[in-house]
Amino acid sequence: MNKESLISKGKKLSNGLVYVINVFDLEPSGVIIQAYSQMDSKERILPISEKEVLLLINYYNLVLFLYFIDIIT
Repeated sequence: MNKESLISKGKKLSNGLVYVINVFDLEPSGVIIQAYSQMDSKERILPISEKEVLLLINYYNLVLFLYFIDIIT
């Protein structure tokens, strides 16, 4: 993939493997999340459409709102 990633981060997941996680913006189509494990040399790719991104953002905002309401009550 010849695009510059929006986010690159190393992360140890619950399975004990360390992954390099990259997020690529393919505007207007959506994003691709790529996870690469050096331990087993496997790459996993998750494409997310623009509509799904908007749903995730709305869900995230709802969770933040409910958390905020829980804090102040």
